[in-house]
Amino acid sequence: MNPKKTTQDPLRKLDLFDPDTGKMVRSDLQACRTAVSPEMLQVLVDETIWGLSLETSFGQAVARGMLVLIRRDPSCLHRYQAGIHLAGAKGPTLGRLMATHLVPVLISGHARIRHLFFETFEVMENAGVYTLTKPLKALDRILFSDDCRSAEAYLNLLRTAFSREMPYHRRQQLTVLLPKSALQYAPAKRPWQLQQLERVMRIDDRLACALINGMNNGLDLLSSAALLRFVSQGLGQSGNERQRGERFFALESRAGCSAFAELQVAVSLPQVQPHLNRYLQARTGREVSVRPLSVLTNGANDTRPAAVGTCSDGNSIYLPDEIDRCDTPADNRKVYKCLARFEAGLIEFGTYRFDLEKTLEQCSAIPDCCHPLDIDQIFTDREEAVSDLELFFGLFPQPQLAEDLFLIFEHGRVRHLLLQSYPGLGF
Repeated sequence: MNPKKTTQDPLRKLDLFDPDTGKMVRSDLQACRTAVSPEMLQVLVDETIWGLSLETSFGQAVARGMLVLIRRDPSCLHRYQAGIHLAGAKGPTLGRLMATHLVPVLISGHARIRHLFFETFEVMENAGVYTLTKPLKALDRILFSDDCRSAEAYLNLLRTAFSREMPYHRRQQLTVLLPKSALQYAPAKRPWQLQQLERVMRIDDRLACALINGMNNGLDLLSSAALLRFVSQGLGQSGNERQRGERFFALESRAGCSAFAELQVAVSLPQVQPHLNRYLQARTGREVSVRPLSVLTNGANDTRPAAVGTCSDGNSIYLPDEIDRCDTPADNRKVYKCLARFEAGLIEFGTYRFDLEKTLEQCSAIPDCCHPLDIDQIFTDREEAVSDLELFFGLFPQPQLAEDLFLIFEHGRVRHLLLQSYPGLGF
C-alpha cells in the first residue's frame, strides 16, 4: 500500500509530527502490501503520536507493534492499546517494553499466556524495571517458535523468581541465568525442565541456581519422571542445610552424582562421538564424522520428542543429539553404534554414488519402460535438486512412494552386504 500524501491521508499528520517515524511506517506498509482501512490507519497514527509525545523510542515501538498486529491479527489491537496505555502511564520505558513484548503474546492467541504475561510483567516491574529486558527477549523467541507450553512454564518461573525477596545482586543474576537457561534447553524437554526449576525456585532461589548448574552438567539428559525424582531427592537432602542441597543439585556431592547415575538412561552424542568417529574412519577409510541432527534444523524449534533417525550427505553422518529410547545407557549407546554402522554401510556400498545418467540409460534399454522422459528438462531441474536420487524420485507419478520403495530395497541390499562382509555385526 502506498498512501497518497493528500489532506485525506491519515499518515500526513504522522509525517509532520515525526518524519523519520512516518517514513518507517510508510515503508513497512509498502513492503507488506497490506490493505489497511483509513480508520485503522488513523488509530495507528494517533497511538504512535501519543507514544512519540512521551519518548521517541516508545512511539516507534508502538508503531512497529501495531504494524505487526495489523498484518497478523487486527482483532488484537484493542488489547494492545489497553496494554500500552496502562504501561505508558507509568513511564515511557515501561511503555516501550510493553509495546515491544506484548506483540508475540497476543499473536500466540492463548488467553492463559496473555493473563500470565500481564501478571508476570507487574511482578517484575515491582522488582525493578531492569529485570524485564533480557527475560522478555527470551520470551519473544520462545513464542515466535510456537512453543506455547514452554512460554507458560517460563512465565510461571519468572513470576515465582521475581516475587521472592532477595538482594539486588542475586536478582540481577537471575535476569541473565533464567533466559539463558530457557533458551538452551531442548524444546521437547523445556516445558517440564522449567517446571522443575520453578518448583525449586519456590523453595529457595539459591537452590534453583544450583539446579541450573546441574542442568548444565548433565541433568538435562534426564527424562521427565527421572528429573522429578531427582528434584524430590534434592529437596529432601536440603532440609535445614541449604549448602548440602546446593551441592546435590549442582552435582558437586557424592549423593547428587550417585542419584544422577541411577536415574540417567539417556546418552548424548558428545559422549559417543569420538568412538564413532574413529570407527567410521577405520571402516570407510575416509574422513567421515558424525554430527548432531540439530545442525540441520538449527535445533531450536522442534518441540517433538527426538526421533531415533539418521541421515548423511556422504561426508558426514547426522545422528540424534541424544537417545533415550532404551532402559539403560548401555543399550542407548548400542543404538548409536547400530545407526552409525548402518549409515557407514550406505557409504561403503555405494548408495550415495547413484548416477542418474547411467540409470536413465539402463531404463531406456528396458522394453517395458516406455514412459517418455524429457532429458533436457531433467538436467535443467538438476540444478535445483538436492541430489540425483531426489531428481530420480521426481520422475515417478508418486515420488514419495518411489522413495519409500527405494529405501526398503536399498536398506535390504545394504543389510545383506553388511552381513556378508561383517558377519559379526548381526543386525
